[in-house]
Amino acid sequence: MHNDAKGGSARERDPATLDYWTFVDHAVDRISEQFPGIAREPMLLLMTLRRATNLIFYDMHVKLNQGSALTSATALTLLLVLSACGPLEMRQLVRLSGQSRATVSALMTGLVAQGLVRRDTTADKRVIRLEMTARGGRLFDAAFSVFNRQEQFWAESLTREEQATLVSLLRKMVMARHDDERVGRRN
Repeated sequence: MHNDAKGGSARERDPATLDYWTFVDHAVDRISEQFPGIAREPMLLLMTLRRATNLIFYDMHVKLNQGSALTSATALTLLLVLSACGPLEMRQLVRLSGQSRATVSALMTGLVAQGLVRRDTTADKRVIRLEMTARGGRLFDAAFSVFNRQEQFWAESLTREEQATLVSLLRKMVMARHDDERVGRRN
């Protein structure tokens, strides 16, 4: 049984002494006791990954709200795709942003209403084409500067080599399952 830095096994730890990070080890230990034979390492890996990304993106969202007129990190992602790729059909924006069609559609309604994105239909009226406006471009530039400063803040705790290794490992993990029909992808 794992002993933590505060001393004591998972069963002996007082939940009142746990924090966001020490809870991970505690949960893995307790669940391992409840379900003998559980795959501890994958549980620890994915629980840590989820908690890290949740914490980092929450922090980035807060900083974006404090330092930018564009307050949605999700909307910023859509503008980033349009900035990097230029005008796109809705289905391409959905695919490249990694967000659901419903999310993209709802966000686009707001971005169009704010005058940040222009929505046009093509000759095929079912196809929607989206393009960032000049105003959207200016707002994106300012918001992305705030966002990128937070990206730098979080990344600076790792060396460039560690950053490259982490990116490589995450890509390997995702690409190994990319074509598996059991993986719910956003298309």
